[in-house]
Amino acid sequence: MDMPSKGKVTRHSRVSWPLALSGGFQGSMTGRENTRFVCRIHGVHDTAAVEEWVKEFSEIGQHFELPIKGYSSGMKSKFSFAVSMAFDFDIYLTDEITSVGDARFRQKCIDVFTQKRQTASLIMVSHDMNTLRQQCDMGIVLQNGQLTLHDDIEDAIAVYQKL
Repeated sequence: MDMPSKGKVTRHSRVSWPLALSGGFQGSMTGRENTRFVCRIHGVHDTAAVEEWVKEFSEIGQHFELPIKGYSSGMKSKFSFAVSMAFDFDIYLTDEITSVGDARFRQKCIDVFTQKRQTASLIMVSHDMNTLRQQCDMGIVLQNGQLTLHDDIEDAIAVYQKL
């Protein structure tokens, strides 16, 4: 884990890992085993319901019972996003959430994510202005190492597009 070089990070909320990030999974473990592992990290002792939800949502079928090192990049993305959505967080971190799978699966991801957003906040990085407009009401623009907060997403987009 990287530590801040200055200052400190204080949080009082459950913060997700970056959605659909597959770097934390063990390639020699199956989808089911990786799901159980993440459940245990997050204090879920009865893992069966989460395992079944991830298997169904990811649409990877029997590959769920195989080591993830054999998954195609698309299968890994679907599996990773499904695991991310299997847990409730106060704040979700995401980078281009809608880039997972085909158009139908992307819509499925947007739908479940929109549902999660009813009770959670979002920190999103995206170059897709329409996605930002749909998901965000305020924005931060990073320029030359300086963050500028804009209370209105349209203001943030306007500043960003002038860069």
